[in-house]
Amino acid sequence: MTAIELGFLSANVYNGVPLEKALQSLAKHGYTRVELGAQPGHTHVKAEKVLSGGAGEIKGVVKQNGYEISALCSHVNHLHPDEKKREELNAFFKKNIEAAAALDVSCLTTFSGSPASWQHPGSADWGLFKAVFDDLTDFAGQHGCKLAIEVHFGSMTYNVKTMRKMFETVPAKNLGLNFDPSHFIWQLIDAQAAAEEFPARIFHTHAKDVKVFPDKLRVCGVNDRSYYSQRMPGWGDFDWKRFILFLMAQTDCDVLSVEHEDPMFVGEIGFVKAAEFLRPLLI
Repeated sequence: MTAIELGFLSANVYNGVPLEKALQSLAKHGYTRVELGAQPGHTHVKAEKVLSGGAGEIKGVVKQNGYEISALCSHVNHLHPDEKKREELNAFFKKNIEAAAALDVSCLTTFSGSPASWQHPGSADWGLFKAVFDDLTDFAGQHGCKLAIEVHFGSMTYNVKTMRKMFETVPAKNLGLNFDPSHFIWQLIDAQAAAEEFPARIFHTHAKDVKVFPDKLRVCGVNDRSYYSQRMPGWGDFDWKRFILFLMAQTDCDVLSVEHEDPMFVGEIGFVKAAEFLRPLLI
């Protein structure tokens, strides 16, 4: 049985806040893992600084505050339609792989990306995906790292069908999932069933919930996004007890990383509410 710890994504709420302050704010609520923001615009990990001798400082701050790093978060469009931009983004991502290795971190969370404008998942190019991710998984493997794809509408990998296609196209064992139930729930996909199809591929999770409003759905339909709202775990529709039992019994994933996008609990209170609900469920 896999023991699971409570973590949080340092971007969004704490982006721009000194890392030590962010860690200290949540340590008292039982958080022991941190997913450090490392993508463009994130402030807690800059690959250039890490690779020029700054890894020790970050590792020291994290350890002194009672944490471990669960992953580096580096969401870029790996399949950008402009070839030059695509090369730049993937070169940036490779620097983050090197930074992860320097920080003794074995997992990077990211998107699959889209070869057309964002929010057009139907324009799939699996040949391009294979070329890009064969290279990225090979490079990550050389550095002892795994790539955890967050299935997300707007990316090529956005539902169960495209997850299956992703693993058929690139079967590398270090390509897996950063499983976020919320992105399935609002699409009206069975998130638990989606997770249970790929237990060996779940490397990391985002603990984020969704509340669907059936009365609005009946009137507005799925193209009007007012029928749902992002929620902290325990305040939406997902069965977290069932999901956590599954993670413990059938996967090697050892972290629930809370991602804060809840408009009701602004700022730190959202993380407090998530911890109050999740901590009693974890061992």
